[in-house]
Amino acid sequence: MIKILGSLFVLGGGALLWWFQMQERRGRRAVLSDLMLVLRNMQEEIRMTRMPLPDLFEKMAGQYGMETTELLRDLAAAAAGGNSVDAVWKEGVRRLPISGREQEVLSELSFSGDEEKVCKEMSNALYRLANCAEELDHSRAEEEKRVAALCFSGAALLVILLI
Repeated sequence: MIKILGSLFVLGGGALLWWFQMQERRGRRAVLSDLMLVLRNMQEEIRMTRMPLPDLFEKMAGQYGMETTELLRDLAAAAAGGNSVDAVWKEGVRRLPISGREQEVLSELSFSGDEEKVCKEMSNALYRLANCAEELDHSRAEEEKRVAALCFSGAALLVILLI
């Protein structure tokens, strides 16, 4: 009876690990989508309304997921305080739950310069992030199968060792 109960716990642990991995992947994709939407909306606002960056960051904060909102609030505070927005941006990007390649793309983005330069950099970053998102979506099924196989076969192996 104890072995069966232990086996159920191990299998449940394997299922829980698989679920956490899937949630992490979905969260990563959601943050990436939020960031792409932020850049697209910022680009439109800069071109159409020519809104100053501190006001733009403050306006956009709260419209997206928790990680993105936190980054935008940090940027608004830095811009309003006269601090370097680029330094805060790079530090904030490092804290986001995205891959190294995506962090690299976003870290290269600079908010200094005129409107045309900033918009051009945003367009470049959007294009590269869209490619990253496409690759992430393309490899999704294969990676989900791999994670499921690893979690459940590992749990099954532990069950076999228990019995």
